[in-house]
Amino acid sequence: MDKTGPSRVLIVDDDPAIQKVLGIHVLARIVAIADAFDTMTSTRPYRNVLHLDIALSELSKGRETQFDPRLVGIFLEKEVFSILPAAGAFGS
Repeated sequence: MDKTGPSRVLIVDDDPAIQKVLGIHVLARIVAIADAFDTMTSTRPYRNVLHLDIALSELSKGRETQFDPRLVGIFLEKEVFSILPAAGAFGS
């Protein structure tokens, strides 16, 4: 095991947007995207469910600032959201 330990990502990338998130474990970055999507597409006491298009747009806006841009790309392009439990419960 590397001295950085299991919680560090051992990827080298020249892209500054990727470098910002390299210190955050890939599973944590995936969970951040899934959690944000779940939060937006679930009813909360303080607001109604957001429409799928709005939730996906918000994830896209968060690329390179809040979320790993590559993982958001995979989430959107591969339609990962369609296999999540809330997939049939989006607002209209």
